Amino acid sequence: MEINKLTVGPVATNVYIARKDNEVIIVDPGAEFARIDALIKPSDHILGILLTHGHFDHIGAVNELVNKYDIPIFAPEKEERLIVNPKLSFYDGIPIANINYINDGFTLGNFNIKMYETPGHTFGSVTYEIDDVLFTGDTLLNLNVGRQDLPTGSEEDMKKSIEFFKTFTTDYKIRAGHGNDSTLFYQFERNPYFK
Repeated sequence: MEINKLTVGPVATNVYIARKDNEVIIVDPGAEFARIDALIKPSDHILGILLTHGHFDHIGAVNELVNKYDIPIFAPEKEERLIVNPKLSFYDGIPIANINYINDGFTLGNFNIKMYETPGHTFGSVTYEIDDVLFTGDTLLNLNVGRQDLPTGSEEDMKKSIEFFKTFTTDYKIRAGHGNDSTLFYQFERNPYFK
């Protein structure tokens, strides 16, 4: 799997374009549609958009992508109330419609997607596993974790999510919502939240 990363928007959100041959999944398209669109090749078949959670900086370019490519959106079922409520998502754009709310892993084309509930940053935050990569959104960051002081965030839930990550025995590549790429074992060794 090839992954292109863009850092976009006012809070430097990472957007990921995951590609297998000509099949593409876009993870957390938070802003700057034109920059995201520039990475789409004419031969690409975009299978869908994955949202790790519903904050504005992870959903801001969704409508433009859907309008141009007529692609499905997948988001955690427990995140619905945040996504549809601007007071919780801080999103002031046109409401996002036709989201497929999911509560389990699924397959899109050649992508076998596992979904893990990893709340803490928000009540419904998830991590997606595709091959040897974990797309952790704002739950697990490089040498940090996401904020828990925003609506639906929870320090207790974040602690449980960190304990969940500790159960993994594979050194997954971490592709987080903000900051540098890393690996899971690096986080085990260096991230103070894993101590």
